[in-house]
Amino acid sequence: MKSQTEQLSIEAVQQDLQTRHIGRRIILLDETPSTNDVAWSYAQTPDCHGLCVLAELQTAGRGRRGRKWYSPPGQSVLCSILIQNAEPSAALLTLAAPIAVIDAIESCCNLDAAIKWPNDILLKNKKVAGILVESRKIGPQSVSVIGIGINVHQDKDCFAELLLDAPAVSLDIELRRHVNRNELVSELLQRLEKRIHMAVEKPEKLLRDWKRRNRQIGSRVELESDGRQYAGTCIGIDPVEGLIVQIDRGPVKIFSAAQTSVVKNGS
Repeated sequence: MKSQTEQLSIEAVQQDLQTRHIGRRIILLDETPSTNDVAWSYAQTPDCHGLCVLAELQTAGRGRRGRKWYSPPGQSVLCSILIQNAEPSAALLTLAAPIAVIDAIESCCNLDAAIKWPNDILLKNKKVAGILVESRKIGPQSVSVIGIGINVHQDKDCFAELLLDAPAVSLDIELRRHVNRNELVSELLQRLEKRIHMAVEKPEKLLRDWKRRNRQIGSRVELESDGRQYAGTCIGIDPVEGLIVQIDRGPVKIFSAAQTSVVKNGS
């Protein structure tokens, strides 16, 4: 299956957008090293809360622990959203962002997606999206940038050529039809604003929703942390502290996101 492509359009994204802040200002680039870096360049510019940076191609997009995000031009949703308000905290944004991505995928594609801690979105155990939340203190203000990448138009040959270390899929592959990226971005921005509002007003509900969408609890996992390998059963997840694992023939251990990668998820 060869997927179609369509150009991203600020006008198309904003046509039916019903948000107060998120996506009311959009920068659209043909190519950039990193949408996160562009968003950060506006961090001290007044009235840029909710700025969305979109790109057709990233040449140096980054993921967790220095990994790169690979995407051929015109195939993905590559965006970064600037959050200038001190609320919610970066920890709550790491809950809000993946749920918003799942909300958008479910709404636009009617697909059942799940969170793989700490920042991947899966369809049938294959990665369809990744999220990177970066936060900094700028003067008295806490500022965050939410980077989101969603595979949309890639075909199977594309992923085979990239020689990825984990299975990946695109929305077009899963649905066997073309997904309009402009509609997906618009839905994503609306869902993100709602989830950020929930993070401020009802953080306990946000946490419940996050846990409900996570499929790792109760499953076997293999981990790499601080250069060591571990295996055991995931018995819980604290979105701030990390993955809680009953180590095989060992103690219960908490693994932080900063030092840990999930090598394999079992059943």
